[in-house]
Amino acid sequence: MKYLRHIFTFILTVLALSSCKLTCDCGNVVFPESYDKVMILYSAGANSLSSDLTEDINDLCSGYIPGVCSGDALVIISHHNVYKGVSEPVIENVYTDLKGMVVRDTIKVLEQGSMLTDKEVMRSALTTVDQIFKASRYGMVFSSHATGWLPTGFYDNPNLWKSGSGSYLPRPDGAVPYKEPILADGEPRVKSIGQTVSGALAYEMELVDFAEALPFHFDYILFDACLMGGIETAYELRDHCDMIGFSQAEILAEGLDYKTMGERLLKGKDPDVIGVCQDYFDYYNAQSGSMRSATISLIDCKKLEPLAGICKKLFNDYRADISTLSRYRVQRYYRSNRKWFFDLQDMLEKCSITADESKSLQDALDGCVVYKAATPSFMLEYSGFEIDVHCGLSMYLPSEGNMRLDNAYRKLEWNKATELVEYD
Repeated sequence: MKYLRHIFTFILTVLALSSCKLTCDCGNVVFPESYDKVMILYSAGANSLSSDLTEDINDLCSGYIPGVCSGDALVIISHHNVYKGVSEPVIENVYTDLKGMVVRDTIKVLEQGSMLTDKEVMRSALTTVDQIFKASRYGMVFSSHATGWLPTGFYDNPNLWKSGSGSYLPRPDGAVPYKEPILADGEPRVKSIGQTVSGALAYEMELVDFAEALPFHFDYILFDACLMGGIETAYELRDHCDMIGFSQAEILAEGLDYKTMGERLLKGKDPDVIGVCQDYFDYYNAQSGSMRSATISLIDCKKLEPLAGICKKLFNDYRADISTLSRYRVQRYYRSNRKWFFDLQDMLEKCSITADESKSLQDALDGCVVYKAATPSFMLEYSGFEIDVHCGLSMYLPSEGNMRLDNAYRKLEWNKATELVEYD
């Protein structure tokens, strides 16, 4: 019986290996010919979040990891643990081998000096993943600093912009002066698209560049980054992914629940994207004080056009009301004086739209907002705010903007579709 058992084990091993393809570079790592699901963690951590993002990766690798021949793959694109000095980014294939051991196999080291917040670097890295991991379905979790749709550098240095130009001074390579985050005693750190710190400069990626950097279609994109939860983000990426998950407010540095993420997105037949959002909210909602701070929503990008249609009509019909609407009357999602993120629905309701218009707006939101949740407040102890309403999407309020932001906003697909900011 023991002999037969050994033969049976040998046959199973041979069958497993025969269904896989050996890599050409090392010959001892087994890959399938093709994959069903590939989850990509794009972790741009060459910044003040370096230690947090490294911990996130370790948490992810401590949870469910697909087997080498499971038909699913986990790919991590990240910098090494660095701060104020850029290391070469790496692309890793993470899997469990035939003995059940977790393996982090570096399949490519990107060129020295490459920054994951550079559009061309991101496109090249994702293209490499597509070439090596042929799959029917891809998903991506993007983790880094972020400032929503705002132009590069504006969030931290709004006064350094040229008057009315819509472009930042003075560096043509997109670098902006780096400002070290200053926190009050006890204030939680936040994951305030993308930031790479190199000496006294920071390199960021704008939303339009992020969209252009995506070389293929994703089932989902989840942003573990601050302030990305706006209609501007969703609409800009609507043709690049089916579902998008993000936060309207900032995200505390611990971010998403990486320990359960692999099981949610890779273990089942279909990725449980709602489950990832729920895990995030449930964790923070169970905290106390300033740690009980979270907003999250999941958007069906295929159903955004009805929302764009009703918003275009309302923006046109209530343009005068929108242009004079005070920020103090509208639900905000920002702290301090970063007054560029407001609740989309609340903004229009405060313009006294009719009951029929309100219903049309609600129907459009119900059609595209798959999941939404928010804690009662967000970091009240640190210039935070109460959350009285939460439609699942934030938006720019032009009455609290300026010419510089308006010029940048006109470049966004959302504004092209709805003309929230009129064109000259």
